[in-house]
Order: sequence, then C-alpha cells, then structure tokens
Amino acid sequence: MMDTARYPTIRWRVTSKLDALVKEGINVIRTWGFSLGKGETPELRALRLHLAPGVYDEAVFRGMDFALHEAARRGIKLIVSLEDYWLSIDRYVEWSPSAGARTDFYTDWFCRNAYRAHVSTFLNRVNTFNGVRYRDDPTIFGWNLMNEPRCTGCGWALQAWIDEMSLFVKTIDPLHMLTIGEEGFYSSSCSRVHLNPGSGNRRTGIASSPWALMEGQDFLANHAGEHVDFATTHVWPDNWLGHADYSPWMSNKAFDYAIHGSSVWKEKLNYTERWLRAHVQDADKLGKPLVVEEFGKSTPSSRITVGRGLQPGERVHGGPGDFYVRDEFFESVYRIVEKSKRDGGSGQGTNFWVLYDGNGEGQDQDPYRVSLYDWTTWEKIREHVRRFDSFSFFFASRSRFFGYVYTTDVSLSVPRRVFCCYHTGPHTTALAW
Repeated sequence: MMDTARYPTIRWRVTSKLDALVKEGINVIRTWGFSLGKGETPELRALRLHLAPGVYDEAVFRGMDFALHEAARRGIKLIVSLEDYWLSIDRYVEWSPSAGARTDFYTDWFCRNAYRAHVSTFLNRVNTFNGVRYRDDPTIFGWNLMNEPRCTGCGWALQAWIDEMSLFVKTIDPLHMLTIGEEGFYSSSCSRVHLNPGSGNRRTGIASSPWALMEGQDFLANHAGEHVDFATTHVWPDNWLGHADYSPWMSNKAFDYAIHGSSVWKEKLNYTERWLRAHVQDADKLGKPLVVEEFGKSTPSSRITVGRGLQPGERVHGGPGDFYVRDEFFESVYRIVEKSKRDGGSGQGTNFWVLYDGNGEGQDQDPYRVSLYDWTTWEKIREHVRRFDSFSFFFASRSRFFGYVYTTDVSLSVPRRVFCCYHTGPHTTALAW
C-alpha cells in the first residue's frame, strides 16, 4: 500500500479499497513493509523505500504511515512483511563489500547487520499521522520476517538466520505476533518430502526436478522456534506444477484442457488439498496456528502465455468472467481450513492472492488477480467469512489456539473474525483468517 499512498493525489485508492474490505466483513490485511517502487524494472524500483543502508525515501514511509492510520480508523489490522526474497534482498548483497551471491544474504555479516538495522528503523518508526510508534501500534497484527525466504542448497543458513532474526525482532517488539512468511517446503529429513512440488511422484512417467527440496526450507524446523508465533504455508499449483508435471506435448496453445475434458486442473486441486491437509496436521503437532498465507488459481487473460509458465488449459473453463475452476480451488482451501478451525485445530486463516484494484498498475497482468467485481469468487469468500464468523466463538473453548493466535497483550487483541489481506500496487493479496 505504501507505494500508492506515497502520492497524496491517489491515496483515495487505498482508502476506497479499505472501505470495500470493511463492507465485506474483512478486518485483517497483509501488506508489504518493503517497497518495490512502482514495478519490477530497475528504474521503477529506484522509487523504493530503502535506498541505501540507513537511507530511506520519506515520501514512501509516509505512505506506510497513511496506510496504517487509515486502517486504524476502520478497525482493520495489518500483517506486514518486512522484506522480500524475490525482488528485495539483492540490494543487500549489492551493498555488501563481502557478499557475492543471493545466498550470502543469510550468512554475510554486512547483510545481516543491514537487515537488523532496517528492522530496527522500521519497527521504531513514529507514524507522522498519529504519532504512534510502529512497534506499539495495535493496528499491526504481526510481522513476516520475509516474503518467501529461500536459500538454495543452504538450509542450515536459512534456519540459523530465522532463529537469529526472530529473536532480534522480539527484542524490539515482544508484543506483536511474528512468523516467517515462507511457502512451507519439506526437507529431506521429513516423511512429507514427497509432497514437495517437483518430487516426481504425482504423475507416472513425467520426469521432474526436485527443485523445492533444494530451496533450503524445512517447514517443521523453521516454525519450531520459540520466537515464531504461528506457521504459514503458500500453495501455487500453477507455478509449481506447471513446470514439474507437464510433458512437452501439452504445451499446445490451441488445446484448452478444461474445455476438452482434461483432468489437469483436477490433479492440481487434488495436490493442493493434500498439501494443505499435511500442513494442518504438522502445525497441529507444532502446537501453533497455521495461516494459508498465499494461494491462487489463474484466470482467463489474453496476456497469459506458455512462456510465463502457465499452461493454456489452466486459464479456467470458458472466457473472461467465468471463474468456475478458480472458485473450486477457493472453496476447497476454505473447507479444509474451516474444518481444522471447527475441530479446534491449527487452521486459523486463509489469504488469497491477489486483490485487484483495477488502477492500471502491474496487477493487470497478474493471472491470479481477484477483482471486487468477480461476483462468483466473492460469493465464495463471503460464505467463508460467514462460516468463520458463525463458529468462531462457539468453538473457542475447544481450540487450544484461541487467544494465542493474536497476541499475549490484551491491548492488541482483535475480534475473532475472518480477515483479508490487500496490497495496492503491483502485488496485492487478500486474507481471510
């Protein structure tokens, strides 16, 4: 939201979407605490928040101030991701005189110190609109250490970094909730490793690379630390399985698998369900709440190409405005988490990618975008909100996670309702909790 709210003349885009989410009964959103500028090119990223070690663009910071202030006025809480693996940490490596590769971010002294300095600056920021320090702001529900951290071939380094930085954040801000923000891949030491995308176990005869196994994550170990308050998982069946489970002959632009009866999307739905059920069970064992922090299904779009990693038949059945397949995915995710919550288990939240505000930004090209006018999908979301709301208090006594999922500090507690996440800018998500 900060990338939009930095410009006073278009701050109405932020407030209008916050108003829309309040109307839908959504009261928690996830947003970036880092800034990518206005896009993914070097020129546009030059407009980012963090310009150099200790150097910030005050206009962007004021955008974050505005977003927090307006969210507070509407009773909305924010989950804030402090950094990003994909388009953000490279600059730490560039700044460091001793780091040479992205994986060095987790072990290089300069990079680690720069991250700690950034976190300290961010958490100690005093909002220019209301005078509240971020670490003391009850509008903030919790923090992500980083969006989707990976360390290819160096899981030990990622684990050490998580342990170090989670403790560091808690020394500054012991009141807010904290999690990692990762996808939740399994390590080779876990019996669930066969569920990783790229494992080659989903379709006989289709070769695939165990890429997820190499990314350094270990869902169980990563979330076991005492300073990590809740667990997250992301599930991207199109991104993950598009290059892991397709044979070359399927890359045919003229063939729509959904229309012609292919079971490809059903295979992906089955995989999504197995992935989520496994993570719910594992979070139960950890004794920590679980949030399905990102999930989505591609939609019809003339801008989707096979070269971008999405197969043409996965656009969903029919033309623009027909979201049957996506709605099936949303319903399935919601039912799995709802069952866990209803049974007193770890499943406590869902967060779809991505809420589209239709302002001509980069989201126009995001095949996962969800517009406020996608009526059938929003009906699924509304039903999810109503179901969560209907049994939240009735089942509170059965859930060992009730109260813990929010905070240990009474002043920061929020009603136990369904939440949603929203980013204004090239990357926007929505969450139900």
